[in-house]
Amino acid sequence: MKDDGILRLAGCIKDIIEQFDLKLADIAERLTRIEAALNQQNVIRMPPTEEPLRIQRPLKEDSWVSTKEAAGILSVAAHTLYNDRSLHRRFLYSKVGGLIRYKVGDLLKFMEQHKVGGGEKTRRQ
Repeated sequence: MKDDGILRLAGCIKDIIEQFDLKLADIAERLTRIEAALNQQNVIRMPPTEEPLRIQRPLKEDSWVSTKEAAGILSVAAHTLYNDRSLHRRFLYSKVGGLIRYKVGDLLKFMEQHKVGGGEKTRRQ
């Protein structure tokens, strides 16, 4: 008798797990279809993920660097600098013949001007 109860319980648990798996599969399939539809309409535009750039050459403040190198110095995505240029904000750059270059000294100056924190913590009394 005990074994029958355990077998029935195991069967019920198995049924629940199968139903749960089907629901998850259905949800995943629907999400895939929604994502595909949004991609076709160009609604979702994710920038490509970028690996941090490691600059191999020594840099001086008067050196000029590419967008990727500047992004590496600032520890931001190159896409951030593209957006920044299109909105005419923050970073100074030069454009010669279609090549974009950032001066290392300007990038370092920007970072120096935007330091945050570093002071002693004060306790509220």
